[in-house]
Amino acid sequence: AGPGNLLGLLFGRKDEPTYVTALESCTICFFTGEQIKAVCAHDPDVILELLHNNIQKTGYFMSQLASRKWFSADIRILQLIYHIALERGIYRDGRYEVNIKLTQKTISEITGVHFVTVSRCLKQLKEMGIAEKVKNGFIIHDLERLNQLIESRMIDSKEEV
Repeated sequence: AGPGNLLGLLFGRKDEPTYVTALESCTICFFTGEQIKAVCAHDPDVILELLHNNIQKTGYFMSQLASRKWFSADIRILQLIYHIALERGIYRDGRYEVNIKLTQKTISEITGVHFVTVSRCLKQLKEMGIAEKVKNGFIIHDLERLNQLIESRMIDSKEEV
């Protein structure tokens, strides 16, 4: 696999560092191009899985870039918390409990926002009684108000343009 082809793009170069942010415990495996070719020769469906996975990641990063261009830092943080609550939250006693250990640093890395801004936003959510960061994740006291807050800030940001 030479530079610029699919395998070269998937696997990068040896002198480039690799960074991984995971929301839950997982194992990271590295394969050489030759190992992937051998697996694909044995099971051709792996090629489709690799392409599908690559397309999903490309779509995700394109949406992240668009988000950074069009949405303020606060909106990106609020959206992350909202979507995690929808996808991983457990509704219990009138609130959503999200048991994913996300540090402010990790939220900062995911959203591309300075950790001080993350801290300020989380403090505001707690003061408003909407959500709070706890040791093992988040408690969202009012998911509907969180969504309304996102929508109102999106409207405000559109009016500024």
